[in-house]
Amino acid sequence: MTIELDRETERLINVELGTGKYRDAGALIEAALKHYLPRGDKRQVPAGRGAAVSNAERFQALRGRIEQAGIPLLDDQQLREEIGERKGVRS
Repeated sequence: MTIELDRETERLINVELGTGKYRDAGALIEAALKHYLPRGDKRQVPAGRGAAVSNAERFQALRGRIEQAGIPLLDDQQLREEIGERKGVRS
């Protein structure tokens, strides 16, 4: 699998690899995914192989959970209005 990373993510991976804790980028990503994926997630990360979940996929998953919980998602203007109402200010 080939993935494109932004410079900051690539820098963070290189810093972690420099510690010697991980044998390669795949091992680092595998460890990160195992740590951060929800415990009930049935997906398996193949042993010895790295995997990546794109920001867009994580965003869509989170958005789905928020919507399932019935929490309204506000755009910028709606958010400003909500904050203003809570502070007693009208926009």
